[in-house]
Amino acid sequence: MKISRTSAVRLSAAAALTVPAFAGLAAFTAVGASAAPAAGSQSLACAQYSVAGSWTGTQDGVELNWTLSQVGKNVTGTVEYANHALDGTVVGSVAGSAFSAVVTWGPSLAGAYTATVTPSALQDGHTQDVNNSASTGTWSAAGTATCTTPMTKADCKDGSWQSLTDSALVAFKNQGDCVSYVATRGGNAAG
Repeated sequence: MKISRTSAVRLSAAAALTVPAFAGLAAFTAVGASAAPAAGSQSLACAQYSVAGSWTGTQDGVELNWTLSQVGKNVTGTVEYANHALDGTVVGSVAGSAFSAVVTWGPSLAGAYTATVTPSALQDGHTQDVNNSASTGTWSAAGTATCTTPMTKADCKDGSWQSLTDSALVAFKNQGDCVSYVATRGGNAAG
């Protein structure tokens, strides 16, 4: 597989990313697992993840390091391939557990990346050369994603509600607002 100009990524609920080979580079994969709520628990699924932080994967045995920042749903950052043999700039978003970004590797090399976000991985990732739709690949990366929406009433306690939002990224006005959101399974929006 070769991608000569561009590659892209999408993230989703289960964290694993797949990146295609491009410009002579091969695909990489890293593994992660997701946590499930305990049977009979009164928890919601995570409505919005943040992937801010460091993620590590491999592409044909070569390490690939992602450094991502996230504000709301918008993601930016950098990707280092093969110990700086090739560095890229990341611009994209996370909508719920779906990661989608474009990595620009140079003036004429870019790729679209998609993957599923889980608590410990970017998984089931696909990539495609922006200039050659026939050039595709798969990828994944390991790291830590955080849920920005409360999933249990306990998530709202001890001031934690102050750093959480509802699925529309609206901040909770107090602990009771957060608890109400969880009790109604997301039916009562924040605010």
